[in-house]
Amino acid sequence: MTELQEIKKYAQDCIDGRIPSGQKHKWACQRLLNDLERIGTTDFPYVWDEERAHKIVVWFSLLKHSKGKLAGTPINLTAWQKFRECQIYGWVHRETGLRRFRKAFTEVGRKNAMNLASMPVMA
Repeated sequence: MTELQEIKKYAQDCIDGRIPSGQKHKWACQRLLNDLERIGTTDFPYVWDEERAHKIVVWFSLLKHSKGKLAGTPINLTAWQKFRECQIYGWVHRETGLRRFRKAFTEVGRKNAMNLASMPVMA
């Protein structure tokens, strides 16, 4: 399954209520699905780059947890983490190749495997 297929399934599951989600998150999920339909239209200059999306997932797997029961094991992103990271790195401008999103904010509770809110977005 590609990263895009996985996050599309995740988004649809959130919208359909199979994964409990707040309204703003559901809007983000719907935005992803809407944007995928807009690819190739004149008013939408972005395309999905599966290779870039996959690279960030692989990059995280090279990192290791530093504390707790998971200490020393690779970081394998959960579905919601892939949803976030792949959108930051997977959307690029079709002409320039520059990323669509340069900033992101995520707030999560403690003990959530890793706190993405404090991680910088790489250029």
